[in-house]
Amino acid sequence: MSNASISAKTEALLSSMFSANKKNEIFYSQPYSYHPGIEGNRFSPNYYPDPTSIKYGIDMGDKSLFWDNPDIVTIGCSFTQMGDLPYSFNWPKIIEHTQGLKVNNCGLCGSGVNLEIAFAIDVMKKFGFPSRIYALFPNMERAFMPHEIDEKNEDISLSAIEWHSSIGTYTQNSAPYYPREKSKKNKEFVIKENGNNHHVSPVSVVFQSLLLIEILEGMCDAAGIDFKFSSWFPRSITTFKYLEFNSYIKPYDFSAMNVSSSHLSQKWQDDVINDSKLFSLNNLESHELGIYKPIRPWQMFGVHDGTLQCDHEPQTEMQDLFWVRAADGMHVGFHDQIHFAEHFLQKRISNSEIKEIPETRIRLDNSQ
Repeated sequence: MSNASISAKTEALLSSMFSANKKNEIFYSQPYSYHPGIEGNRFSPNYYPDPTSIKYGIDMGDKSLFWDNPDIVTIGCSFTQMGDLPYSFNWPKIIEHTQGLKVNNCGLCGSGVNLEIAFAIDVMKKFGFPSRIYALFPNMERAFMPHEIDEKNEDISLSAIEWHSSIGTYTQNSAPYYPREKSKKNKEFVIKENGNNHHVSPVSVVFQSLLLIEILEGMCDAAGIDFKFSSWFPRSITTFKYLEFNSYIKPYDFSAMNVSSSHLSQKWQDDVINDSKLFSLNNLESHELGIYKPIRPWQMFGVHDGTLQCDHEPQTEMQDLFWVRAADGMHVGFHDQIHFAEHFLQKRISNSEIKEIPETRIRLDNSQ
């Protein structure tokens, strides 16, 4: 924010948002309003296909289904929450079902480090601290910030924001969480207080993100919690090479990546090449190494045991359906999620274990 002074009333209002306030419930009502089901080609909170969805479909969205005293808490953005995958296909649930552990998934779509860590700690205060914390962070310049502050009505709207270097400003990544209001997506983001605009600096947000990761690492070290983190964002992967975090698990270098032994691998690669919307890990570093094809997370994430051969194959029709991509056509698929799980466990997950993962009962059409 700018050097303009902040009133005591504004400070008190902002503080109330981070104290699990029962009236606002910012951490428990707005961010976690997701439920299983699909409508058209996107998941919908209005449709429940069958009763087993309640058991296997919700791993976030209903705080009553969080485990008390979990073994693991996971932190991250949509790559961790679900990103339009069946709810048992994200990497926290893959860990839970293949390792027999209790996992509380604190992933939150569209979020940055500053909300992800705050939310996870809030959940841990309520449901208990785990023996392990795994975090898959996005880009460091994402943030969750107050968008408008109305002292008169004691009202604050919060927005997920992201820096867009092409236009040199922050834009809204999603509509404000509290209170609910209609907001044009991707409009320029500024903090408004009593009619005054305060622009957000990306440098300050990146610094805050790195500082919070360091604080979380120190907290876990003091509490005896096994903390491990990584990042799927190319620039962050490069950044963490130069920083001294004991808890960081680096992905493979672009010069040594996983290779699939499946006879279906060329088909999967062609699917990626022919779909410009689908996420891939391309950046300047890969081009410098002479790698110009799309790189999927499964190729860079996994067990650092010197074995780069991957034998994963879909074991069911639903796994095959979501193997390469999520329902929105952009987020990573089930195969990538398996490798995220292996990356944190540093343990290989076999096809026989994959076959036993329960499936959310979803409908792929609008028929009744």
